[in-house]
Amino acid sequence: MKSISMDWTSLFFNGNKYALAKHGYSRDHRPDKRQVKIGLAITAGKRLPFHFSVEEGGLVDSKQFIKDY
Repeated sequence: MKSISMDWTSLFFNGNKYALAKHGYSRDHRPDKRQVKIGLAITAGKRLPFHFSVEEGGLVDSKQFIKDY
């Protein structure tokens, strides 16, 4: 692969049952909600997904990029 595309999004939870859901950095500007972050990497040419990750919500993008890369 010559190049890849990576993107992250977040989901928030109202309950407290999911261990990865954390307060902190919020992509949705909602630090009051517990969140998880989902990352996806795809090939740049044919846009085929080849990697995904689910991380705790308080993880900033620069640290998730290092883990996913």
